[in-house]
Amino acid sequence: MSRKAEKVKYMDEVQFEMELRRYSQNTIRHYLCHIRRFCNHFNETADKLGENEIRQYLYHCIQRGLSSDYINIGINALKFLYTVVLEQSWDSNKLPRLRKENKLPDILAEEEIVSVLLSIKNIKYRTILMTCYGAGLRISEAVNLRISDIDSKNMLIRVNQGKHRKDRFSLLSDTNLKQLRAYWMTYKPKGEYLFCSSRRDKPIPVQNVQHALKQALEEVEIRKKISTHSFRHSFATHLLENRTDIRTIQELLGHSNIATTSRYIHLTRKHLLGVQSPLDKIGGDLIDE
Repeated sequence: MSRKAEKVKYMDEVQFEMELRRYSQNTIRHYLCHIRRFCNHFNETADKLGENEIRQYLYHCIQRGLSSDYINIGINALKFLYTVVLEQSWDSNKLPRLRKENKLPDILAEEEIVSVLLSIKNIKYRTILMTCYGAGLRISEAVNLRISDIDSKNMLIRVNQGKHRKDRFSLLSDTNLKQLRAYWMTYKPKGEYLFCSSRRDKPIPVQNVQHALKQALEEVEIRKKISTHSFRHSFATHLLENRTDIRTIQELLGHSNIATTSRYIHLTRKHLLGVQSPLDKIGGDLIDE
């Protein structure tokens, strides 16, 4: 068997084992990509590489300035490969996950949201991003929406098998519903997916929406580090500014841990306005005059 064939063999085994454990297709794709890059870096098959090579590769990724989140996904992928497929040991002390950087995401102000959306001429891409912002969806969740997920009677959007394979409901705003109807009249999508690609049995590729957003940001000259995920961040931050309970925001976003949602508190100070200090309630008798 050629070296190239051996690499493909391991990829097939990894995919099989991950599908057997019901990993999401998005996670499977990321794991396979990381494993392939690791093997290509040394131009060798995985079974010929070990702990020392993994440490060298991780150091290489750190030196390149890749994010902790990205590298940690790579660590997860390699750990799965070596422990599940190759049935080897894994020393977490020598191959530790990186500490997450405490970086706050960039968000868009309400007027910036309007400018960006208006600059996107394609109604399908604009509707997808409006739905990301209007319901706080991840881009992968938005493009995978099915027609049956739109509940206009109860004004809810059903998110099937979101991150960590959890189902949830989020908001269907009146504005979003009107835009979805306008999109429907233009495209009249066939099949089950609301935002189908040219192949009606497949959702539109995420990369298409990302490209449209990049062009829009250039057109309106927004210099922030904005991605499709920024619309989800902006949704949460703007809800918080409007005094929505953080537990409600947690449920809408589908966060398992309230700490994940709480980081949005650091993105805004508007929730502090109008809050009365308990000192004011006990009167002014304590003031030295």
